[in-house]
Amino acid sequence: MDRKDLPTGDVVYRESRDLESPLITYRDGRVVEIMVDHHSRFDVTYRGLSVFATPARDLLRELERQDGRAFWGFGAVVFPALSVGTSNFVVAVADDGAKLWWEESPEKPPRSLTLAERGAYDPFLAAHYRQVTFA
Repeated sequence: MDRKDLPTGDVVYRESRDLESPLITYRDGRVVEIMVDHHSRFDVTYRGLSVFATPARDLLRELERQDGRAFWGFGAVVFPALSVGTSNFVVAVADDGAKLWWEESPEKPPRSLTLAERGAYDPFLAAHYRQVTFA
């Protein structure tokens, strides 16, 4: 377990058993975030969709439908009502809304899904993310 001191004065601990296991973040003795990437040995599913086997467009469309909104920034798409973040399922979003999907990317950057505590993304949305749609 690794300790990380945050600029806010908070201390978090991160634990991962091996490269195929989720990364779990604890603060004040409770889980505040679980991150799993596409190397996971687990078949992570959401409403019957296999997160890493389903085409990225279909997965993000379903997450947006369930959340009601989607935001893009820092290479990630976040769904604040669900407290879910995804990285590299969509690799780029142009100003006109055109998207470069993971499946189309020659680099195939590592994808991940993060489940965060409620409200974790809210302080960052206005300053660092812009609303996008996958409908």
